[in-house]
Amino acid sequence: GMLSAFTGQAVAYPLEALARRMQVSSKRVPMLQLARTVIKEEGIKSLYCGLLPASVKVLPMAAVSFGVYEVASNFINSLEGLPLLPGN
Repeated sequence: GMLSAFTGQAVAYPLEALARRMQVSSKRVPMLQLARTVIKEEGIKSLYCGLLPASVKVLPMAAVSFGVYEVASNFINSLEGLPLLPGN
């Protein structure tokens, strides 16, 4: 669960970094052109700047989400065979 959350974060993070740059820029530049410029001038590492703090937020959230899913799933499965509505 946490590995998939981190992988998703690592894949999407450069796009989010580019989107943030586009939002604060006064120029209208296509994303691909911006990506080329950023990588050329600052290196590819600049697209991942801030990934660690973002992951610190996402990883515990994913762990809690999967944990709650498991508990809820087990609870619902324990109700099998019980009537859904009183009186049935």
